[in-house]
Formats: sequence, structure tokens, C-alpha cells
Amino acid sequence: MTCENADTTPKTPLRRPVTIPDLEDVLSPFDASDSANSLRITHHPVVNPPAERKRVPFSFNGTSMTGFEGEAVSTALLAEGINILGKHHKDQSALAPFCVNGQCSQCRVMIDGVVRKSCVTPLEEGMRVVSGNTLLSDQVPPPAEKTEVIEVPVLIIGGGPAGVSAAIQLDEVGVECVLIDDKDRIGGKLALQTHKFFGTKQETYAGTRGFTIAEILQADLDKCEHVKVWLESTAVGVFSDGVVGVTRQMGHSKHVYQLIKPKTLLVATGAREKMLVFPGNSLPGIYGAGGFQTLVNRDLTRFARRILIIGGGNVGIITAYQALQAGIEVVAVVEAAPTIGGYKVHADRIKRLGVPILTRHTIVAANDQDSHGVIPLDDQDSESRVRSATIAELDDNWKVKMDTKRTVDVDAVLVAIGLSPVDEFFGKAKEYGLAVFSAGDSNEIAEASAAMLTGRSSALDIAKHLGVDTSSVDSSGWAEKIQVLKSRPGKTHTRVHPPVEAGTIRPYFHCNQEIACNACESSCPDGCIGLQNQSLMGIPMYAVDQGFKNACRGCLKCVSLCPGLAITLVDSRKDADCPTVIMAHELFADSNAASKGTEVSAGMRVQLLSDLGDLVSNPDDAEGLWEVQRVQPAPGAPGTRLVRVKVPKTLAPSVASLRVTSPKQLLSSGVSSVVPLEDTAIVCRCERVTVHELRDAIRTAKEAGIWDQNFVKAITRAGMGACGSKTCRVLLPRIFASEGMPFDRVTPATMRPLFVEVPFSTLATAQAHPVAPAANSHLFSPLRLHVDRTQPVTTNASDIVILGAGAVGLGLALALSKSDDVRTGKKRVTVLDINPGPGQGDVKHAIGGVRGCMSSLAKMHVMQRSLEMFRNWRFETQDDIEWKQGGYLFVAYTPEQEQTLRDLSAVHASYGYDTAFIAPKEVQALVPGIKVAKLLGGLYSPADGSCSPLLFAASAHRVANEAEGVEFIFNTPVAKILVDDEKHVVGVLTANNERYLAPVVVNCLGANANLILPDECQLAMVPDSHEAGITEPVHGGLFSPMVIDNTPSPETGTSSYYFYQNSRGQVVFCATPDPPVKGWATQETSSFLPAVAQRMLTLLPRLGPIHVRRVWRGLYPQSADGNPYVGWDSHINGLAHIVGLSGHGFMMAPGLGEVTARLLLGGTTEQDREILGEFDPARRVDLGVTEKLK
Repeated sequence: MTCENADTTPKTPLRRPVTIPDLEDVLSPFDASDSANSLRITHHPVVNPPAERKRVPFSFNGTSMTGFEGEAVSTALLAEGINILGKHHKDQSALAPFCVNGQCSQCRVMIDGVVRKSCVTPLEEGMRVVSGNTLLSDQVPPPAEKTEVIEVPVLIIGGGPAGVSAAIQLDEVGVECVLIDDKDRIGGKLALQTHKFFGTKQETYAGTRGFTIAEILQADLDKCEHVKVWLESTAVGVFSDGVVGVTRQMGHSKHVYQLIKPKTLLVATGAREKMLVFPGNSLPGIYGAGGFQTLVNRDLTRFARRILIIGGGNVGIITAYQALQAGIEVVAVVEAAPTIGGYKVHADRIKRLGVPILTRHTIVAANDQDSHGVIPLDDQDSESRVRSATIAELDDNWKVKMDTKRTVDVDAVLVAIGLSPVDEFFGKAKEYGLAVFSAGDSNEIAEASAAMLTGRSSALDIAKHLGVDTSSVDSSGWAEKIQVLKSRPGKTHTRVHPPVEAGTIRPYFHCNQEIACNACESSCPDGCIGLQNQSLMGIPMYAVDQGFKNACRGCLKCVSLCPGLAITLVDSRKDADCPTVIMAHELFADSNAASKGTEVSAGMRVQLLSDLGDLVSNPDDAEGLWEVQRVQPAPGAPGTRLVRVKVPKTLAPSVASLRVTSPKQLLSSGVSSVVPLEDTAIVCRCERVTVHELRDAIRTAKEAGIWDQNFVKAITRAGMGACGSKTCRVLLPRIFASEGMPFDRVTPATMRPLFVEVPFSTLATAQAHPVAPAANSHLFSPLRLHVDRTQPVTTNASDIVILGAGAVGLGLALALSKSDDVRTGKKRVTVLDINPGPGQGDVKHAIGGVRGCMSSLAKMHVMQRSLEMFRNWRFETQDDIEWKQGGYLFVAYTPEQEQTLRDLSAVHASYGYDTAFIAPKEVQALVPGIKVAKLLGGLYSPADGSCSPLLFAASAHRVANEAEGVEFIFNTPVAKILVDDEKHVVGVLTANNERYLAPVVVNCLGANANLILPDECQLAMVPDSHEAGITEPVHGGLFSPMVIDNTPSPETGTSSYYFYQNSRGQVVFCATPDPPVKGWATQETSSFLPAVAQRMLTLLPRLGPIHVRRVWRGLYPQSADGNPYVGWDSHINGLAHIVGLSGHGFMMAPGLGEVTARLLLGGTTEQDREILGEFDPARRVDLGVTEKLK
């Protein structure tokens, strides 16, 4: 039958939609010929671009450009067609924005001479931006006022839906709190979301767009009397003294470091995207969904023209829809599982727009060549970037069916395979004994609707913890509702739409899956809509169909507010045979916009689609099209338009949506060109660690019985980069498991602050303060281990048992392994360690300095051999331990220091050791920019240097373990030394009731050496703790030597400060607390960073802009005279010690190992006996030689 037109508007020919422009109409976003405006989104169907923005000039690598003031520098560069911002130092691979959230370092550039992350640096007029991370300028940061530690009842980290809801709830019960967020607005990811949310209308604003919800929460927050909100404030670390470090941006260029001590901490930091391992996964053009949404929805930058999306959950499907809204082609959504994980209404919506969802598929590779295996001629000079992607089907065993590969041209791949909680703050706070709660995605991944309610619930828990009465708040039903809101989609129902009744208007529901949403029910003013079984998870039902009299009167609210655009109204009141179908549409600008794409308007001919995405064809039109009768704004839903089309009554109930034209087929069926093997894929983006490198390291660890991620981390650097393993952490379990090491049996990598890199100049703005006890300091008391007598007794025999596989134990094992008897297995050496792998005690806390510049002759003798071994290590072992011979420099700023150093120089000269006291000008030549005021010179020893303690430990273990007679046994705590009646050692007993028998036991237990000794054997040794840190790499030599300043600094609570630049360009630094911090605590404190930063800016201020990456704390087993205890015990025969090295254990380990090996095996030299005499454990420490250069 024919439906007559409602007006006489001429029929409009089929038009091209905004969502699928022809390729020739859109320039490549990486084409240098692009104009400054071609990549800007100037019209959007939902987001209103700012009416007025100030355009400012800046330069990139000397080329003049313009951007909008205040936008991220990386966004301004992308809008100018620049997305490659540097090269990685390891392999010169191209670096481009990735997270767009300030978490990684892929977008790092030099801005006005300072290294910054361009994705979180606001653009200012006249900025000079240079690619890469090169030499620093000679800028000296201006002095800043110092911030004091602030104490608050509650600190909330995260201004997303959970954090803001918690703050509002705390305000309601009168609890004061500080809410911090690193963005310039609250809302978290809500602020990036253009779609309408599901959930409940009452508590979580169902039917409202994400960015609008953020505005509502902001308005509610503005009314709070007890909440302070700090925007552009980033939590960077949680410390053992109960303090949280926060950086605050005070204007575009000024940052301060604020320490906050809360009584209670709420972590509401949300989630981050999971990454996927595939060849090409680090090419420019690989993004997570959050990065995409930031660039497109917030920054309104169309950085790509054609994308492939990996992941069929809500995030991936929603991102596909948002891409279409922004005029970006979506080739496909690829999902590995047999069914999608996202809501069906989301999936139906994009399928009806022509986007295929390919289940049981995966990405095989992202390629820097197009689908024909070539780089186009007009793109030959460009850097590597995504130009195509190869996908393939998966079989029932999740293996790629290689004969199904096909490659499609794309310029971006979005990875949206799921989220992982940002839980490092919670984990550290829990470890340190803080009163900490979590809410939202940082606790459990769910929808934003659940996050809001969990935020409120956590707020009440916090209030109760603080002793506040919360009885005025009716929270009944919250727990149940939270669980429902967290629910995954339920059953999908089959609907049979009732026929159209003449003279009525009614809703038809195209939402057939059980999901937690009541937007339609709560929006209806007449109660016409109910949910099946009166459950939030029930599918919507029309009241009249259920026998009720509540009839629809056509207010349009349900159609307007449905988050899935899954409700239509069919109006037969004027025409019973050809009723009007009213449907929501969001893929165009308003009718007055001059956008490049198509606008839906009255008279346009469009395609109609059913629930299943099938065309509802017009039998009276040659092309099967239908004419639009009217378009109007949707009431209460800005950005949504209601489109009316007249359809025969037999077809009207099945109409679900419209599209302007048929989508192009973007997937080819051709077989891909050669794809790299999976092992070339990058796992750790920051350090460019491949699957192949990780597999090799894991196999090495497994063969050696080392079930420890820290060992693998040490030899590959996976997890040591700028982001702190935020990306690779979730990828490693699968790789370990694939090598036969289930990850739940592997010791996880140690997490340390900082969680975000911070410049010295910012850290220096916090007031230095004394080291405070850790919140759980009562746990640090050293306890003698008890033997588990329930375990069966086992006995193992060897010739020598070494206690401890740290630097000293490894040095001894290495020396012993070189003897013929041990190498061939005639003598057996067993090394026991409480840790899961070698070098996991205090050697991993060492900073790596190696010096022969000592005041003790015995130490100088030992260090001469150690230095020789370190220098020749690579030649002897073929292992790179990153040795760098940069020298040591002790600077003198007082006459007393000068005299001491001059006297030592004379002593060194008398023994033939190459040192000299040099003049101030020579000091300045070695360390450009060093403080000149009062500088008197320095003691310089050019033969000294540095290397990696972690790589040394791994290599020493490998070499020693190759000897037939050496065996390492880990995870074995020793509880007791076994001694016979004649006071001769017979072995040791472990906490697992194992007996390791041997006539010789060597105590190499460092700070814990006294814990297993009987009272008569106790050594005069007290452990104290030092903290250290490392910065980002700065390429190019800033200075050569290890710089040591022994000037006491009461204002920073330190007696000395020392630092050097390692072979990777990172500055490693440490300070000696004054007074010493005695005890066994090794957890990081908040006092360290302000102190060392202030000393750094005083001594070498040009290092102020360098970002500190990580800090740690270790023990120095201090002997009374600063010299070690090496040799036989005077009370128990067969017991030897190599302990009390007072912070020099790592550097002395190789040399001392050889001396001690000769002692144990026989054949000591005259020099050995001289050394052992000075280090005798039975010596009178008050009469011996005291080390002056500790």
C-alpha cells in the first residue's frame, strides 16, 4: 500500500552520511599538507564546540604552528598533522601519544628547554616544542615557598563518579574531606562520554549523557560545605608514614608538591585499559579507548579517518558509535569470544549503521604498510605508523586460523579489550597499614552507575570508621542495588510486537536483553512502562499489553531518553493505515549547521532498519527508501533528534532505526601479506621489551628454580619504565603461564612509589621533615624464625653452606665456582636464601656505585680487585651489567672537608691509587652547573664507576650456577645454626624443618646476620636505613662522576648526598639521614623526596626539571668502625662471616668473595691475610681503622 506524503517537499536524492565520507574527501591525519583546521571537529551531533577559543602561535622543531590556548600540546600537534614526537633510545622506534592521560612517556617532548609530557601540558603562546628527550637547558628553577604537611580527616583520590559521590555523601553527614583529581574538571571518564548512561534514574541519572552527569555532580559538589576540591592535582605516591604525596598545578607553569596526612584514605582512581600483545602493537596509531575519547570527544580532534576496534565489550562498542558521530569510519569491531560482552542495544545500534561485529576473531598484526604490503608513494618519507591491520578467525581452541587472515587499510587501531583497576594506591596504603577504602572501578570493574552508589556506600563506611553517626542516611537496599548495577547482561528475550491499533500512540521496545536500567520506566509520567518482574534487570513492557489501563499519550520522553535508542513510538491517531514511526537519531549536526556530512531533514529519503538490522524496504520506492516527514529536537535530551517517518501499519512495529545510506564494505577478503611472528610484539612499551625477550628470561628463571617476577624484571627491565608497569603488568601473567609458570605461584614484582614521575623542582617545594615511623612500624620488629615441626625432616649434605644470595653471597659462590673441585662437583656448595631469587635482598636497594676511593687500606686492596672484575665483566662473562667508568668526586665546601680530602689523596698516592684533589674549575668541568659558592675543590678518582646491581646479581648467579658443585635453593629461611658439643658447626636448620649439613657455614645475611647467631657470636653491628631513587633517562652526558657532598644539612635532615648518571642516562641518587634511622624498616617515607630535591637544587640546580621515576629504601648493616666483619667466628669452629659492610657490600662483593674463597679452600696470600686481619670479626672495633669516606 502507498503512504501519502505529509507535505509537498520535493524528494531528496540519497545523500552521503557524515559517518562514511569518501576517502578522497578526507586528508590523511598524518599528511604534512593538512591545514590547521582539517583535523578539527567543528561540528558534532552531541558536543557543542566552544564558540570562541584563542588561537596562539607555537613552534615544533622550528616550524611555526598554531593551536588553541590551554589545550594539550599533543592535541595541538595532532591537529597540525604531527603525531610522531620522538624516538625510543633502545631501537629508535617512533614514539607517539598513547594513553593521552599523563601515565606513560610516549608523548614526551622538550618544551621551552624542559622535558614534559605533552598530553597533559597546556599550550601557551610562543612555546618552543622540540621532539625527543635531549640535553637539558641551563635553566635554574626559581625558589618556591615550601608547603607544610596537611592533616585531613579524609582524602579522596579520584574525582570520577565514585569519588565525587563519596564526597557529597561525606558532606551530608558532616565529615570534612579533600577531593583531588588530576584533570581540570571533575567527572573522570564521565566527562569524556557523549552517550546516555544506563542504570537507575533516581540514583545514577539513567538516560543522561556522561558529560552532563559530570556537570550535575559538579553542581552538587559546589553546594558542599565540608569538601575541598583540588583539580589538576595528582596523587603520586603513598608512603609508609601515612602520608600521600600530591602534585598541584598552580597555573600553567607552576607546580607544587603537597604532602597530605589523612586519617582515612578513599581510593577512587577508576580503571585503565588493558593492552593486547600483537605485532605492531606499539606503532603510532595504536590507542586505548580512553585516549580516543579524550582526543575526539574532549579535544574535538579527528586524529584518524578509518579505524579498527578490538574488543566487543561496552567500551569498544560505545567507542565505535562515538567514532561514527565524529565522522570516522569504523572498519569493524573484532571480538575474540563467541559472543560480545557489551549490551546488545549498543551492538544493535552500530550493526544497523553498517559496522560489522566479528566474533571469534582477533587482530593478528598492525602493519606499517598498507593492505597491499607497500607504503604508498606519497607517504614514502613518513615514519613508521599504522597503515593497515590484519585480522583472522579463531578456532575453538582460541588459535588463529591463518588461512582466514585478511588485511584492511586503517590509520588507527583502538584496543578496548577490557579494564583493570587502578589499584596501586590502595595496595600500597594497605601494605603500609593505613585506614584505606576503595570505591568504583578501582575496587571492581563495573558501570559508572555502580561506581556512584559504591562511592556513597564507601563514604558511610568511612564515616562510621571515624565514629560519625550515619543513622540519618537511609542506605537500605544499597547493597542489593549495587550488585544489580554490577551485573553482566542477562537473558535475551524474543519479542513478538503486537499489531498497530487504530487511533493510538504507543511505544515499541527494541531492547530485549536483561540489563540494569530503568530510564524508560522512570521517564514516563503516566506509568505506561514497567519492567518485567518489577526488577531493575527486567526488560521494558508496555502497561496496556500487560492488561493495565495506563495508556501512552505521546510525551516522547521514553524515546528521547533511552540510552540505547531502542524505543520507537508508533502514532496511528491521524492515519491508521500508515502510522508515523518516531525514532531517535544522533548521527548528524543540527539542521542549521554547515557540517561536511549529511543532515537529516524533512523530505530526505532514508533507509529504515529492523531490530535485527534488516532493511525495512519501501515497496513503493525503487530504492526501497522512506521519506522523512519531520525532524525535531528530543525533549530533555540535547543532541538527540526525533525523526518521523510514515510506514504501513504492518511494518511499523518492526522499525527500530534509520540510516541515511548503505554503508560501504570496508573489509577486504584478500589474504594478508607476511605478518611478523608474535614474539616481536612489545609487552613493555616504556622499555621496548618484546615477547621473545620475556620468554627467554622466564625460561632462564624456570630452569634455575626462580619463580620470581622481580628476577625477570631485573634482566629485561619490563616494568621499570615511566608508567610503572601500568600497561605490561596485566600482560605478564599469560606469558608466564605459557612457559609453564602459573602466575599465582610466581612472586609478583615489587611496586614502589612514585606512581607518576615528578620533577626535582616540584618535589623541592614541600617542606623537608624528619623521618617518621611507618604506620605499621610494629610489624618491622625482627623476629627469630620458628621451625615448623609439622613438616617432615629432610637432610641434605654439602661441603659449604652459604647463607644469603645477595651480592656478598653471590660473590663468594662465584669465586668458589672457579675452583676445580667445585666446578667439577668434587666439592659441593649450597646457597640458601629466604627470597624467591638471587639479589632480592638489599643488593637490589644498592645504587650501583663502585669505588676504590677509600680511607681503609684493606678496603682499597679489595676494591682494586672488584674494580678490575667489574671493568672486565662483560668480556669474562658475555653479560652486560651496564658498567660505566665515570669516576667519583667528593666535593669540598668547607676547609675541614678540603683538608680531609687532601690528606686522603696523599695516602692514595702512596699506595699507587689514582686520585687527585682538583681545583674548583676542574670540578666545574666535570659537573657543569655545580654550585660554585664556597666550592674549594674535590677529590677525584677517575678509575671508579658504576653498574647495575640487579644485572650483576643475575649474571653472578648464572655463572656460579653453571658449576657442577654449586646449588642455589630459594624460598628457604634459615632458623638456626647447628653446632655440635665441641662447638663446631655441623650445618643449619631451616624454618621448613630441613637440615643442610656442612662442616663450613658462611654467614652472608647482611643486616639480618645477627638474627640467627647465638648470643656469644653477636657482632657489633646495627642496621640503619637509607632511601634512594632514580630519574627518567636524559640522553647526553649531564656529568661524568658520582658526586658526593658530605656537607651536613640540618634543614633537610641529611648528612651527605650523592648521585650519578648511569649508562642509560638516568640519575641515581641517595642521601644519608641525620640522625641515622635505625631498625629494619625498608618502606619508603615521605621525608626523602623533599630533602633530596632541595639538596639537588642547591648543589646542581640545572637538574631541577628532571623527573624522578622511582624511590626505594634499603638497609645498611653498619659496623662500629665502618669496616666489614670477614673471617672465621671466634666462638664456633667452621662458622665464617662476611657481614657489616656498611653500605659497601655490592661494590666489595666480587673482591671479598675471592679473598674468602681462598680462606675457605686454603691458599690465602699475604695481602689476603692483611685484609682479613683488618676485617677480623674478633677485632677491637674501637682500636681499628675507621672508614672516613662512608
